[in-house]
Amino acid sequence: MFDFYKKNERFAFQGKILVKKMIILSKSLPNIKVLFSGLISHNKTYNNLFYFRLGRDALISGLSALGLIKNDTIIVPAYICNSVVQKLTYCGFKVVFVDVDSSLAIQLESIKKIATQGHVKALLIIHYFGFIKDLTEICNYCQKFNIKIIEDYSHSFLSQPLLKSEYPRGDMELFSMRKSLPIVDGGAIRFNTDRFTPINIADEISSGFINDTKYLLLRFIEKYVAIFGLNIYGGGFYKPSLNSYEVGCDLKSYKPSWQLHRYLNNDKYLDEIKHRIDRNFSSIVIKIESMGYTLFVKYLPIGTIPQAIVIIDNEGGLKNFLRANGVGAWSWPDGDIPAGVSGNVDMYPISNFMNSKLVLLPIHQNIKEEHIQYMLDKLSQWLYKDRR
Repeated sequence: MFDFYKKNERFAFQGKILVKKMIILSKSLPNIKVLFSGLISHNKTYNNLFYFRLGRDALISGLSALGLIKNDTIIVPAYICNSVVQKLTYCGFKVVFVDVDSSLAIQLESIKKIATQGHVKALLIIHYFGFIKDLTEICNYCQKFNIKIIEDYSHSFLSQPLLKSEYPRGDMELFSMRKSLPIVDGGAIRFNTDRFTPINIADEISSGFINDTKYLLLRFIEKYVAIFGLNIYGGGFYKPSLNSYEVGCDLKSYKPSWQLHRYLNNDKYLDEIKHRIDRNFSSIVIKIESMGYTLFVKYLPIGTIPQAIVIIDNEGGLKNFLRANGVGAWSWPDGDIPAGVSGNVDMYPISNFMNSKLVLLPIHQNIKEEHIQYMLDKLSQWLYKDRR
């Protein structure tokens, strides 16, 4: 670590002089060429999905289709965003938290302990940050006791196995494609069982002209604000929400927005963004580890497309430092962790640890070599700052 630090010391010490201040967005920008070109592939891979405005809308509709009713109990990982828990409880489901382990997996023994105490009807498994978990043991157990398994690929749309399955799957797969693609909608579900009630599909699309236009306009403004060097990640900068949907229990499926339709039906675009993300991960991860940072995942299994590079910040403060310097790093679920989890650290120690210590570094398809060098420079500065 020391050799690497010495090699980059002049960049760490003189970063403000040698490296132009950049604003690196946390999310990818809309691709105007893809949206408005004539190229479209009519990809049949996504024909058997049911589409919704948001992933949590898809979750509620899917649970109902699988036969769950009000007051049924669902096991969810404690490492989860409150917006999902709030939606579940608003629609009448009982939520029971279970802590994750150090690999962000739920242990089978934890599931057994809860399942034997009550009438559990479903289990929600989250595949975090693009990294897919092997659910063989959990699937075998839950099938015996008729517990429905919901696989949440909200972070992992680009990694999830839509084309082929080499391991047991849950009863339903849940997506939130706006976390991987530059869109305002993108909730979707796919069933891996024939035992579900048909879902009513509305004639309208999931995001209309007004929302689509508003989204493109705000992202356009965001792009040029960043180009002119205004730090949208500074504490005093107001960033409007791109979603204005009300809380409810709408079970209808919708047609995907025209933006989502264009992206999903452009194989070249999807392959290109996977390649760029994989390249960005490989370009950064070895250098970060050489600096002395602790990484949550160092090597990518074949087919894995990560949502971000995940750094374990044991000392604290790294995310705020990066954001103060224009890097759109983030934590998840951050302030949106359920109060029942954050208020019970003794019961859910690992979930609270991960929420406070994991820092996610953007590596999306708009990240270029100069952005990578800038982030490495700032990461080096952070270490140098600690040494002084």
